[in-house]
Amino acid sequence: MNLTDHDQKNNKYVMYCRKSTDESNKQVQSLATQWRMLTDFVKDNDLDCSYFFQEAKSAMDENNRPDFNKMVELITEGKVDSILVSHLDRLSRNRVEIGRLIQLYQKGKLREIRTPYRRYNTSYDIFSMDFEFMVSAQYSDRLSMRVKEGNQSKVLKGEFPGVAKIGYLNRDRKIVPDPLTAPFIKYAFEIFSQGGVSLRILSETLYDRGLRTRNGKKLHVSGVERVLKAPFYVGKFYFNGVLYKGSHTPLVSEELFCKVQEMFKDRSKPRPSFHFETFPYRGYLKCEVCGCAITATRKKDHNYYFCTNRRNRCDQHKTYMREEYIDVVINKFFEHISFDKEMADKSLEIYVSKLQSEVSVAEDNEKKIKNQVSLLTEKKEILVDLLLNKNIDKKLYESRASKIDTEIKELERGLIRKNIENVESVRNYVGTIKNTGISIKEMLECGDTEVRKDLLSSLCWNLSIRDGEIASVQYKMPWKLFENVSKSREIDKWLGDRDSNPNRRDQNPQSYR
Repeated sequence: MNLTDHDQKNNKYVMYCRKSTDESNKQVQSLATQWRMLTDFVKDNDLDCSYFFQEAKSAMDENNRPDFNKMVELITEGKVDSILVSHLDRLSRNRVEIGRLIQLYQKGKLREIRTPYRRYNTSYDIFSMDFEFMVSAQYSDRLSMRVKEGNQSKVLKGEFPGVAKIGYLNRDRKIVPDPLTAPFIKYAFEIFSQGGVSLRILSETLYDRGLRTRNGKKLHVSGVERVLKAPFYVGKFYFNGVLYKGSHTPLVSEELFCKVQEMFKDRSKPRPSFHFETFPYRGYLKCEVCGCAITATRKKDHNYYFCTNRRNRCDQHKTYMREEYIDVVINKFFEHISFDKEMADKSLEIYVSKLQSEVSVAEDNEKKIKNQVSLLTEKKEILVDLLLNKNIDKKLYESRASKIDTEIKELERGLIRKNIENVESVRNYVGTIKNTGISIKEMLECGDTEVRKDLLSSLCWNLSIRDGEIASVQYKMPWKLFENVSKSREIDKWLGDRDSNPNRRDQNPQSYR
């Protein structure tokens, strides 16, 4: 394919700049330099260039460059047909992606690859370009091999082939202790080996004392754990899964390091936990301020509840509440949901009576609908006989049969919508709610730990505490319905509006089982 000057002016270019992540210390043009050079070239030569890509990715492996793949898609879709790049080795250094570009040229989708110094748009140019690409790929392969060989030689001499870990510095091709951060690392090992200090507290302590990462940030819990588990600080390091003895100066002794590892092993062992029965309110209480769970502990023969403060954003965890105090708060709060026995008995009696009446009406309605459906079915059978005896034509049969089918569907639809409830099942379910509601106060005041736990489990999902008082409660159904009516003397409030939600649990318990 040979392009004339006129054809070249009609090319649609995409500009591509790349700097490899492994070239930071080499004399390779920066992205900014490539960008400036190519944009000036576009302007000076009046090129049609509508797409621009730049990325800092290695080209040694395929499918490692998202922007390169986007550029290939643009060429495949016909939106561009030429590539502008500072040097050919910026395009690729692996044979797979080189092959993709050459294939696009052979299909006629890629017309030209251009640098500020040369155009590649003829078969000979492509052959020459392919050769340059192969040299570039071979260079990458050899470079990778030499890097691996060099690293292997370094580790055999005890030299760590990478950036020094926190507590050390890279200096004159050696790793030496950092006079600023090394004391903090030693302190971390010594404190943790003594036990009784969590990783979170140790992280906070190191930060307060002045330890910062290379980015000036806090060494978080995961970072502290990596430091305490790294053999690097005892003069060893892992490379490709093999442990090597390093030539750098250890910061801690073997004895101290092993002691810290034993501490981690002890932490990972399953510990006996308190049974839930010991703390009846644990699992139901949470902090209204931060949303964290309120947990419990036992001290001096008393149970104490407090906010875990896992999000570190409230001061409620500073207040410990004795279980006896929580008992009083909960008893007082749930008094308003305890049922008035007289109103509960009366409303249940009226409720069941109405339910029986509705079921009776529904059953009568069901019988009428079934009788009507039966009559219509007989009419349709008569129509079939008339059609077979040729007493009516097919058109008249279809018209009348269609009307009968429509009437039957309407009747059956009404029958399906009507939900015949099991009166005895509903009576038992509502009766259980009534008895529980009447006994709430007594069970809270006189019940043992198991009774109180079961009661809370049936009443609510959780209770939120703020400043030692219940701030809000997330009730379970159907107790949410009784929150504002349990002390009312109005029977209508107790009965509620049954028609507004026929699938409500107190009206249709079968659907909740």
